[in-house]
Amino acid sequence: MLKRKVLLCILDGWGIGEKNPFNAISEADKNNFDNINKTYGSIKLNASEKKVGLPEGQFGNSEVGHMNIGAGRIILQDILRIDEGFKNGSIEQNNSLVEIKEKCKRIHICGLLSDGGVHGHQEHLFKMIEIFEKSDKQILLHCFLDGRDSSPLSGIKNMKLLLEKIRKKKNVKVVSVSGRFYSMDRDNRWERIKKAYEAIIEGSASVKKDCIQAIQESYDKKITDEFFRPVNFSDYSGVEENDGFFITNYRADRVRELLTAIFDENFLEFERKKIAKFIKPLSMIQYSKRLKKKILPLIKPLLIKNSLGEVLSQNKLNQLRITETEKYAHITYFFNGGIEDCFPEEDRILIPSPRVETYDEKPEMSAYELTKELENKIETNKYNFILTNFANPDMVGHTGNLRATIKAIEVVDECLGRIYKKCLDNNYILIVTSDHGNADVMYNKDDEIKCTTHSINPVPFIICENFKFIKNKGSLADIAPTILKIMNIKTPEEMQGSCLIE
Repeated sequence: MLKRKVLLCILDGWGIGEKNPFNAISEADKNNFDNINKTYGSIKLNASEKKVGLPEGQFGNSEVGHMNIGAGRIILQDILRIDEGFKNGSIEQNNSLVEIKEKCKRIHICGLLSDGGVHGHQEHLFKMIEIFEKSDKQILLHCFLDGRDSSPLSGIKNMKLLLEKIRKKKNVKVVSVSGRFYSMDRDNRWERIKKAYEAIIEGSASVKKDCIQAIQESYDKKITDEFFRPVNFSDYSGVEENDGFFITNYRADRVRELLTAIFDENFLEFERKKIAKFIKPLSMIQYSKRLKKKILPLIKPLLIKNSLGEVLSQNKLNQLRITETEKYAHITYFFNGGIEDCFPEEDRILIPSPRVETYDEKPEMSAYELTKELENKIETNKYNFILTNFANPDMVGHTGNLRATIKAIEVVDECLGRIYKKCLDNNYILIVTSDHGNADVMYNKDDEIKCTTHSINPVPFIICENFKFIKNKGSLADIAPTILKIMNIKTPEEMQGSCLIE
C-alpha cells in the first residue's frame, strides 16, 4: 500500500487566543496561514495541563509538547513524578542522597527559584532544603531567577518567600543568584555560562550584602529576572573539596551547558580557575547519557517505546529532522522520547541560530536559512517524513516585545507559504500545528506588565489535504496516530492518542 509523504511543521509558541491588540498572532499579517486554514479547515488541540501530563493550571512547553507529539500518548511529566517521589518518601530515602548527607559537611543546592514550572519548580527547591537541613549540614543555595516562564519581576517575591522559609535555619544561606540568561543558556554562549560558573563554583562574582536589595537594584536599572547578573553573598569563596552537590531543575536542555562546565574534566570552552570535586553529585533527573556518568539522577527516565520516529524507522522509511539551534533538542531528543541517538534512516540538520543578545533584535532568527534548506530537501524526494520547527513565535515571544513578535509571526508566515507551495509541487502532505501557546498572549492583565511566559491556550492543527476530521478538538497525543493513518502504517498499541481523521 502506498505510504504517503508527510511534512510536519511545528510553529513553536503559536497558540489560539482571544483577538486583541496584545495577541501578536491576530495582529500580524499572516495571509498564508489564514488561506491554508480557510482552504482545509482546522481543529484545536489541547497543549497544556493534564492533556499533556502536566498539573492542572500548568501551561505547556516545548519539551512537553514535542514528547507528547512524538510519543502519540500522554506522557506523565517529570514535575508530577518528582511530586510523587516527595509524597511517597522515595526521594528522601534514596541511598545516594542519604550517603551525601552523611559524608559531606557542606551541600550545594542549585535550582530555579520560580513557580513557572517549566524547567523546575521552587517547591522542589524548598523540599530539598528541608531534607538536607535535617542532617545539620551547611546548606549553600545557588538560585536561578526566571522571568521567562514567569513574570519578569517575580524574582523578588520568590526570594522573599525563600528567605522567610530559611530565616530560622542557621545552617542554610543563599550564596549566589544568577539570572537564567547566564546559568541556563543552551545556545553555546559560553561567555554567559562562565559568569554563572564564577558565582557558583569560584565565588568570584561581585559581592552583594542583601538578596532583596540586589534584585531591586537590578529592577531599578531596568534589568529583569532573566538577565540578573550573577552575584555572590556573605563570605562565600567557592566550592571546597568533598562538598555535596544537588540540582533541582528537571528539564535537560537548559542545564547541560552549566553541568558540562562543572563536571567535564576535559572542558575547554573557558578557563576554570577552580574545579569542583564533589562527593557523588546528584540531580532530580537524567540530563544525558554523558552527564549520567558524572551526576546521578534520583528519578529514572521513562522508557518510551514505539514513538513516531521509531515506528517510521521500523518500517524502513527515511525521515528528516531540521530546525535551528534553539529547537534542535526538541525535534530530536524530546520528539524521540528522550533518546539521544538517531534511529536508523533518520537524518538531522542543524541551522545555527543568530548570535544576538535577545531575539527581538532579529525576529526572523534563522527562518529564511531554514526554509531554503528545507525547500532543497523537499525537492530531493528522499524523505517519507520531514519534521521541522520554526522557533520564532516562541523565542521572540519570550522577550515580551510585541512589535518584534508580530514581525516574527509575519516572517514565519512568509516561510510557511514557501513550504506549502514546495510540498504541493512534490506530493508532500503538509501538516501545520504548534506545541504550546506564547505569542498569542503578550500582556499580563493581572500584573499590568508585558507577558513573557507561555499561554494555556490550545493550538491549531491543519492537514493540507481533503481529509475529514472526526472531531473538532483533540490533544497533542493525537498527532502521531493521525500521521500514521495518513501514511498507511499501523498504529502501535503503545500509542494511546486518537486518530483525528476518517
